[in-house]
Amino acid sequence: MEMLNEQAASIFSRLIDHMDGALLTTFRSRYGPPMRMLDYDFTVTTHKGQGYLYSIAFLHGDHQPFGLSIREQIVFIVVDLRYQSADYQDLIIFPHRYQSFTDNKYEESTSIVNAQVTRQYPDKLEDHILLAQLWLGNIDEQGYIP
Repeated sequence: MEMLNEQAASIFSRLIDHMDGALLTTFRSRYGPPMRMLDYDFTVTTHKGQGYLYSIAFLHGDHQPFGLSIREQIVFIVVDLRYQSADYQDLIIFPHRYQSFTDNKYEESTSIVNAQVTRQYPDKLEDHILLAQLWLGNIDEQGYIP
């Protein structure tokens, strides 16, 4: 099973820690659109252990009458084996799906059926891992994490 590299896992770990148990947290940066991280509060069985679903979504529409809407998002499966938040190397993170609401694109790289990972699509998984690592690097560089 392919997963995010250590640098991306470290950034993801900091995002989870900043959520501080909340199911939904909005992050802001002077350099980019608002970003939301959602803990779906849903467990998934993987061959590495129990995983949890999280999403990172970039938003737009700050000034629309109905507030913010999702522009694009990646949903992740996270197997959290950390004893302390600094143990990011004990996070196993891999994408479940990518969705762009502006382009009407939906791509699944990992299938979940009855709360169990049943299949991975290697080409899509590789693409989604590269995209997620790029996003997480930009999230760090653009100061989304206080």
